[in-house]
Amino acid sequence: MGLGFIFWLMAAHAAPQADVGFAAAVVSAMMLCTQFAQLGVGSAFISLLPSERRPPAHLLDIALTLTAVGSAVVATAFLLVARAWLPELGRVSATPTWTAAFLAMCVFGTIGIVLDQVNVGFGRGAQVVIRTAAFGGITLVPLAVMLAVGVPMNAMELAACWVAAGAAATAVGLLLLRRTVPIESVGPDEPRGAVQRSYTYRPRWERALGGRMMTVGLANHLLTLWERAPGLILPIVVTELLSPEATAVWYVVWMGAWVVFTAPISVGIAQFAEASRRPEAAAAATRTALRASLLYAGAGAVVVAALAHPVLHLLGPQYAAQGATPLRLLLLGVLPLAVVSAYYAQCRASGRLAEAIGLATVAGLGSVALPAMAGTQYGLAGMAVAWVAVQTIAAGWAGMRLWAARS
Repeated sequence: MGLGFIFWLMAAHAAPQADVGFAAAVVSAMMLCTQFAQLGVGSAFISLLPSERRPPAHLLDIALTLTAVGSAVVATAFLLVARAWLPELGRVSATPTWTAAFLAMCVFGTIGIVLDQVNVGFGRGAQVVIRTAAFGGITLVPLAVMLAVGVPMNAMELAACWVAAGAAATAVGLLLLRRTVPIESVGPDEPRGAVQRSYTYRPRWERALGGRMMTVGLANHLLTLWERAPGLILPIVVTELLSPEATAVWYVVWMGAWVVFTAPISVGIAQFAEASRRPEAAAAATRTALRASLLYAGAGAVVVAALAHPVLHLLGPQYAAQGATPLRLLLLGVLPLAVVSAYYAQCRASGRLAEAIGLATVAGLGSVALPAMAGTQYGLAGMAVAWVAVQTIAAGWAGMRLWAARS
């Protein structure tokens, strides 16, 4: 996420603000599509892995096949919707080059998210860092070259950086799995180190196992959608209701806040995986997750808030003037987000998905509707206040439920 922020910082100096804003809206639309296109595959993989008797390679092949097909279908559906109802983003579906780039970004982006969840399921969090660092670093290379030679860039060229990085990061992720994923079953008396590991992805589908994955995954997927989609919808709302220039500022502000928000969300995924592997340790995992989220995310929020104005000023004085206050306001949401993330993870592991989905639905709708209304009247700062208010209300309910489960 830090490398992503650097990308947009450099982009602000390499392209006009309107191009940066349009590219940011396209990337937000892509990330929104990846949330729909996951179909809960990563969560289903984490849930099914401990009980799957066949080699994990078999389960992983089906998961990746479902992900690739689902992401292409969702991206195509979004292009059709954009062409019909979104005047600004509809330009993406009207140009073959933009269409191809958008489809590629969606497929690679969705596979990348599922690969990260797979690595957490295997207990290989370090591989998540390697893959995502590769993605972030590769996006910066062409941008740095263009800045060095002084050639201005446009929105399409900024998007092409994401396409190249997505393809390369997917290859890195699959390569890292070669020595991680057992391709033979682990017998009861067989040491784990003796199991053959040389995984290579093969397109595979099996109706029974694929059906189980869809059944387990879709409920988790609905929860994830309500949890993640509002933040990705808001840049599109800003583009359509305000302007691409305002989107450029909001997207950078949201990226800055998301660097901090990633901590409780990632800790929640690890909490879910740990509680799935060891249900008897679920309560301890929840306490540990809350402490870790509040410690790391709280400290990160303080640092980012202190650096908000000077860092945004690196993009340009207009970014600092329009974005510093909204960024600091958004960072107040890290505390309620830590509570809500821990609650969702506990519900996933304990099978109380209907309860979590109910809260996520109300919070998700509020996280889009209230900021949209506030933005038309009070600008980006009003959007930030409205978003934090919704998270705080959701955290109040989540905290009571966590306390009740503790009792």
